[in-house]
Amino acid sequence: MVPLAQPELNVDDHKRWLIQDIPHRICAALTGLPMPSPWGNPALEIKPGGRPKYCNDRSVDEGRHIAMRWLIEFVGIADTRVTKEIPDRPKPKRKKEAQQVMINRFKGGDLFDNTTTDAKILSKLWKGCTQASSHPTIETGHPDIDPPDLAKGLVIIIAHLEKTIYAKNGYDLLDVVQKQENRDSICHV
Repeated sequence: MVPLAQPELNVDDHKRWLIQDIPHRICAALTGLPMPSPWGNPALEIKPGGRPKYCNDRSVDEGRHIAMRWLIEFVGIADTRVTKEIPDRPKPKRKKEAQQVMINRFKGGDLFDNTTTDAKILSKLWKGCTQASSHPTIETGHPDIDPPDLAKGLVIIIAHLEKTIYAKNGYDLLDVVQKQENRDSICHV
């Protein structure tokens, strides 16, 4: 399938993409990868196997967006329509994705109430994270996903997870997160 022809970017957008948007994603992807020269050149490293702080920070930014989108979908919120009052529920795109895991597949796992103000906050974050990190787009006017916005959403998600699947299954979420480093070797997450 041949993509539809689109007009060239204006001069300012063109420059911003070349010196900001594309390098941002390159740096995010570079972090921790064993790259051949010159991309694996020691001049790009801060220590053996490391990358400059800028690249590490870009990787954190992009990872944070994807993780937030994942968590918001996990509790049962999305924003897949242009306008509406009540946030959507995530929907599998293909039949083979029917095994999607959401909170309601766990003992005590209640979907987040999508009629609340907090659901609207999460829905906007889902949309912002999706538009900022999932597709190369321009002028989407996506909702803010700055760290304070993401922190507000994460507080909402953590509270829901703690009162549902963690409390009802005998786990303390903070304790599990603090011990995560040890669990990675057991669970291979």
